[in-house]
Amino acid sequence: MQVNKMTIPLTDEELMQEIETFVKKYGVNPEYKGYKYICDIIFMAKKRKRYSRETIKNLAPEIASKYGIKENSVQRQLRYAVTLKNMYGGKLLPVELVDLAYKNISLEKTVNI
Repeated sequence: MQVNKMTIPLTDEELMQEIETFVKKYGVNPEYKGYKYICDIIFMAKKRKRYSRETIKNLAPEIASKYGIKENSVQRQLRYAVTLKNMYGGKLLPVELVDLAYKNISLEKTVNI
């Protein structure tokens, strides 16, 4: 019996779950505000299908508006969450984590039909 496979888009919830798993895998603690902001930035970039090294800077105002905080707070919390991770092993900048996630997380999943 032959199994046919089909690719379908992830739902927003599935995409966010993939992003959260990816970010946790790189050691960013979900207890920190920066964790939410990193996940949101990756989600927004994936949904818009656009990414550049300026993504964090460009999306920080939207994240700030969403959470009712200042843009510099978003950037500070991103650095803080990733800096704490770096204290316990490995060096990774927020922009590098977003870059890795953007390249490695798919918007689709393969299912058997």
